[in-house]
Amino acid sequence: MSIRYWVVVIMTTFSFSIAAQELPDWVFKSENTNGQLIAVGSGSSNSEAKRAAIAEIIAQVSQSVSAESVSVFEKTPAETSQYFKQSVISSTLSIDVNKVTVTKQFVDKASGVNYVQATLSKDEVVRFLQDELTSLATLNFPAQSSAVDKVLWALKYREANSYGLRLERALTGLDAANDALKNKFRDNLSHVAKVWQRYGVRVIADSSLQRIAGTIDKQLPSASETVLWLQLKPSHKTRQHKGAYQHKLDLSAELTQPKSPFRVFRQEHISVVGTGVSADMARNHALEQLRSILDTPIQNWLFEKGSEL
Repeated sequence: MSIRYWVVVIMTTFSFSIAAQELPDWVFKSENTNGQLIAVGSGSSNSEAKRAAIAEIIAQVSQSVSAESVSVFEKTPAETSQYFKQSVISSTLSIDVNKVTVTKQFVDKASGVNYVQATLSKDEVVRFLQDELTSLATLNFPAQSSAVDKVLWALKYREANSYGLRLERALTGLDAANDALKNKFRDNLSHVAKVWQRYGVRVIADSSLQRIAGTIDKQLPSASETVLWLQLKPSHKTRQHKGAYQHKLDLSAELTQPKSPFRVFRQEHISVVGTGVSADMARNHALEQLRSILDTPIQNWLFEKGSEL
């Protein structure tokens, strides 16, 4: 009887100590210093918490780089415990994790949640941003060139200039602004906007690619003066393999003149393989894979890999 009594006491005491555990102050508030960016992350493991902290640091830098970035700690009282929720929405910078230092760690035994405080030198971030800008600094809109050359340049470098401008805004937030470069990106984007207002690129595709054509259309200028065609030429092959169907879809994408002799300015070949329990399912799977590729910025799949003719 006495043994049972002491076991109960020990278990009760242990449970009480977990429920009463307090989270350290730094979990709620981590302020940046002059030379360091500081953030707190949480997760089910130490590595997950560190990744969350790194994402939060990136979010701090990326407020002008990302479309949006939000970091929230929510405290919810309960009878015997508390929990915290962190939400980090989107980031576009990739920081070398080896440059990030974990300065504090804590495990909430009641919930099993790990908390990590991480720091990153502002100088490291500035160097990273400046390195990213190095190749972009050479971009110059070809104001004196032909309409075709202007449209090709705008298609290839519109996103790059927007990205460069966002990087510059991030540098401004770190007191390392380059006003001359910022003005250059703005000037380039102003020219691109005029291209979008004046010229058009028409997608030419057969009926099987109409949905994909609509996806691409959103990325192209659509003014009445058509100076280029983007011709999409698919090739389909279906086979049965090990009890399933496979559908190979090869796409030739060409930027051409809109009239004879239809000179080709850019060309790219994209291949995807869809699978399914029927031929139609395999075909649809291949089309969906292709659509997901072409739904990314056009310079990713036509200008970075494509050949110039």
